[in-house]
Amino acid sequence: MKMRFAILALISFLFYIKCEGQGKILNPVKWRFEIEKVSGNDYKLKYIAKVDKGWTVYSQYTADDGPVPTSINYDEISGIELIGKTTESGSKKEGMDPFFGVNVIKFTADKPFVIEQKIKVINASKPIVGYVNFMACDNEKCLPPTDAEFTRRIPPDDRQFLYQRYTSERMGKRSVIWCFHYSHLRIDWTTDHHFCRSRSIEPAFY
Repeated sequence: MKMRFAILALISFLFYIKCEGQGKILNPVKWRFEIEKVSGNDYKLKYIAKVDKGWTVYSQYTADDGPVPTSINYDEISGIELIGKTTESGSKKEGMDPFFGVNVIKFTADKPFVIEQKIKVINASKPIVGYVNFMACDNEKCLPPTDAEFTRRIPPDDRQFLYQRYTSERMGKRSVIWCFHYSHLRIDWTTDHHFCRSRSIEPAFY
């Protein structure tokens, strides 16, 4: 099975080189990236693929011994927390694939392929940076795995309602609390968490 996949990958790569040499760059999958507010500091990251007719992309949860599964990879997510696993929707098909000889989970062009990830925002000033790695195939060939890069930020209109938490310092038995609010563009420090909350600012203390 591994040998078969290696041969298929080599053929796909040679086909890609041939197309590139002829100035024909195939791009059958176009990605766009969205951020959807749920409530409070809870959001959804949405990765949406428009697949050209006749092509397919593969689930994140398809078997590793077949086509390369789609994957979401993050380079910078220090401003958010990932909540749970991703979900997928679209025109899903599952079964034995004659191309790979294994059971696969794939998405066709009938509907957009959508991956959703729930997140909690803890620092709206920091970008969300990463890339989607995916493989696309039609009935005759597969393209080499490709990266679709993304850089997204929380929409500016939402930032004034989100709070940045700063690590507090312990001073004896008293906890110093740092408060930050985007609409005020300032940092306050206090030993009383009610000071923050009275100004709709989330305190950070341990």
